[in-house]
Amino acid sequence: MKIYGTVTDAAKDKPLAKAKVELHIGQVELATFYSDKEGKFELEYDLDQYVGKDLRCRVEKDNFEPHEVTYEIANEDIPLDIKLVSSVSKPEPIPTPTPSPSPDNKRLKLFALIGAVIVAVLVVIIIYFKSCGQPFDVTEVSIKADPVIYTGKCPKTIRFVGNITANGKGVVKYRFIRSDGFEHKIQTLTFESEGSKPVGNTWRLYGNYKGWQAIHILSPQDMRSDRANFEVKCKRNVRRLERIRLKRSPR
Repeated sequence: MKIYGTVTDAAKDKPLAKAKVELHIGQVELATFYSDKEGKFELEYDLDQYVGKDLRCRVEKDNFEPHEVTYEIANEDIPLDIKLVSSVSKPEPIPTPTPSPSPDNKRLKLFALIGAVIVAVLVVIIIYFKSCGQPFDVTEVSIKADPVIYTGKCPKTIRFVGNITANGKGVVKYRFIRSDGFEHKIQTLTFESEGSKPVGNTWRLYGNYKGWQAIHILSPQDMRSDRANFEVKCKRNVRRLERIRLKRSPR
């Protein structure tokens, strides 16, 4: 199945080169690539298993607003013509000078400014004490497979890249779980402050396989990521098989 299209400037109707194109099916990232110098892109994928599902295409380029379209997958080629709108703002007009405020107005503005500063300080203090009192938790966990779909020689190693986000200082216990029932050993991740940390794992496959891998958070709370689905399709080495047959032929 062919996925093709053109990225153009909506205002000038001109092709845009090197526009970043991302393809997703649900939570699965299918591919990331860039348009050529004529703004075109074209690639082929085996999407028979995804017929009836939505293909989401997101396009980004510097100085343009990102654009996203959704296309329902069918047993036919997928055209994706994208028009981007410039995000460069027009210069603002020079403001007309206004008369200087009277002394009374100056005092009122000063009092208003002082009041705004006091309110801002109080808000910061309240947020600080709330953050100190909240329990340590994992707020988000995600994982992706690379590649999502592989067709070629085997064995093949699939890489999994995950991300764990926490709301403060603490220790996270987690492990990778797989579709074949195998559970990796428990690992720990230490956070000194609020933020995200990457984690990773690999799975080496020697034959055709369709499965998934996920991250299971064990502590500070029980939590699981979405599954990172993938598929491996092994192709036999035809030349090698021909050589073996030649060696076994009668003298």
